[in-house]
Amino acid sequence: PPPPPPPPQQQQGAPKEAKEGQQQQGGGDAQRSAPSKALRDAAWAYLRQLLLEPAGGGGAEGLRGTELIISAVIPSLGNDVDYVGGTPPRTLCMIAAEQGHAGVVEVLLARGADPNKAMTDDGATPCFIAAWEGHAGVVELLLARGADPNKARTDDGGTPCFVAAQRGHADVVELLLARGADPNKACTD
Repeated sequence: PPPPPPPPQQQQGAPKEAKEGQQQQGGGDAQRSAPSKALRDAAWAYLRQLLLEPAGGGGAEGLRGTELIISAVIPSLGNDVDYVGGTPPRTLCMIAAEQGHAGVVEVLLARGADPNKAMTDDGATPCFIAAWEGHAGVVELLLARGADPNKARTDDGGTPCFVAAQRGHADVVELLLARGADPNKACTD
C-alpha cells in the first residue's frame, strides 16, 4: 500500500535541508511555514459545514465532538481563528453565533477570536448575528468576552439591540440593555 499522506501542515516536496534545519532547531510550530491559502480555505469550509447544523440538532454529544474537531482543525487555519472565508465573507465565530452554538463560540473565543470582528460586506458582528437569531446564551457569552453591545452595522447602522427588538427577541433586548446597549441608537436608513 502507498504511504499515508503527510500531515496538513507539512508541505510535500520541501527541500530536505529545510526539514533537517527545522529538526535541528527544534522543529517548533513557530518555525513551520504558514498553511497555504488553499489549505486554509479547505479547513474553513470543512468547519463551516460542521457548524451549519443548528445547535441541538446533533445533541450535546455531537456538539462536544464539533468543539473537539474545531480545536483540532484550527492549526490548519494557521491558528487564525478569525480567518474569513466564504460568501458572504464570515468568520467561524459568526457562523457559530448564527447557529446558536454557544460551546463552539466559547472554544473560538478561548482560542483568541475577536468578538467584535465585523463582516466586510455589511459590518455585522457575531453579537449582531446572535441577536438577530435570538440566541441569548451566545449574546451573553460574547458580551462577557468583550463584545460591544452598541457596535452598529456599517451598511444601515443597525445595532444588536435594535435588531433583537425588531425581531421580537425580548430576552436578548433585556440582556443587551443590562450590559450597556443604547436603546436610542437609531439606524441610518
